[in-house]
Amino acid sequence: MSPEGTFVRAISESYWSAGLSYRNGRLALADKGYPGVEHAENNVFDGGDLGYLGGDPSQPVVVGTRYYEVVDFRRDGARYTATVCDYSGQTAQKERDGSYGSRGSTPTGITKVYTFGPDPSLTPDQQHAPPAQQRGPARRPTDDVFGTWLLFEEPRVSDEQRRVCNKLAPGTPPDWPDIYRRSEPPPTLPPDPGWPEGSSA
Repeated sequence: MSPEGTFVRAISESYWSAGLSYRNGRLALADKGYPGVEHAENNVFDGGDLGYLGGDPSQPVVVGTRYYEVVDFRRDGARYTATVCDYSGQTAQKERDGSYGSRGSTPTGITKVYTFGPDPSLTPDQQHAPPAQQRGPARRPTDDVFGTWLLFEEPRVSDEQRRVCNKLAPGTPPDWPDIYRRSEPPPTLPPDPGWPEGSSA
């Protein structure tokens, strides 16, 4: 996987992970985001306003497998723009009665667009690209995998980009009701491609 792919994975997964924190706003990003994301995020997430992020101790436990798919990738000079679909249809919330509830066969894909690249304030010899070939059994990196690169913008998502992501998560049957309740949790699959165990960045 390329340095660009590493950055896209890390920024996408950090955003979702921070949302699960019981802390709020930037504290949630520090609590559950990946190492280095506070710098790499560059006060861009949601226009720099993270007041809503995390902070809900009553939030139900979420289990299962989340999927990300890069559906478009472009380069403009030294900057890159990636369009990412985020599929949560194979996750479920644990309810108070012990069952697990999800949206069933309702498409739940979310579209995110990220523009990112090297920090223009640094000289070439100060630049450090994200590490390539990040793969392994770990669910999150232990080191900063953003390098010196920064997120610059979350461009506005078009209707067409939303349509591209408006589909079911892999492995979701087409006939589940909304809401779909089950007694057993959806499977939590091993991370793919995952992150290196221990220190590698």
